[in-house]
Amino acid sequence: WSVESEFSHGMQGGSFHGGIEYRLGAVDLRGGGRYARGTWHPSAGAGFNLSPRIGFDVGAFGTSATIERRRDLALAVSMRITPQVRR
Repeated sequence: WSVESEFSHGMQGGSFHGGIEYRLGAVDLRGGGRYARGTWHPSAGAGFNLSPRIGFDVGAFGTSATIERRRDLALAVSMRITPQVRR
């Protein structure tokens, strides 16, 4: 298990960020959320460890980053390649 959280207060008021990750064999499950400008933005994702050096991550998160401040769903996909360490 891994847990992270942050509270802050700035020019646009208070905000909170938090998340949790659980490793289940070769799969890492993630979830979290963010509270800013009076709105909650949930997030969820998974990481698939294909080998000790290569992984594939997918995630979905709520956002209102546009000028309209409309709530949207955003998707993220990435591939992780860890360099081999020479000893």
